Amino acid sequence: MSAADPLGLDPETMRELGYRTVDLLVNWLNDAEAPPLRRAGPSELEARLSGPLPAEGTPFAEILASLERDVLPFGSRVFHPAFFAFIPGSGTWPGALGDFVASAANVYAGSWMESSGVSQLELEVTRWFAEWIGLPPTAGGLLVSGGSAANERTHP
Repeated sequence: MSAADPLGLDPETMRELGYRTVDLLVNWLNDAEAPPLRRAGPSELEARLSGPLPAEGTPFAEILASLERDVLPFGSRVFHPAFFAFIPGSGTWPGALGDFVASAANVYAGSWMESSGVSQLELEVTRWFAEWIGLPPTAGGLLVSGGSAANERTHP
């Protein structure tokens, strides 16, 4: 961290924080004792998560501890073998790693000039999908974040 970049981290710190985050997620995803759904009411969650605006940054270990204790336990675990509700499917570890790469790289893919690599990758993957489902070679499309984004309509 430097005065010029207060959010910048040295490579070793980046690795350490990444390893700690991965450990938390792997433990959470593999917690066989956790129920498929755990709820908390607004007052309980407000008591757990509310507080004054921090005057300084919170140590990363405290953020992870709060996430593990006060956030992640309160929701559905769609990957749990006893979870039989709602439509969203569970994520996959390879998908999570792909999201991690996408978030860390934060590549602008709006034009070929700025991101020809990811633009070509999108063309290739959409060609694969078209082939898998029997569409002609002239078919095209875009990769989006999910069904809601894919079905979004703009009303005049």
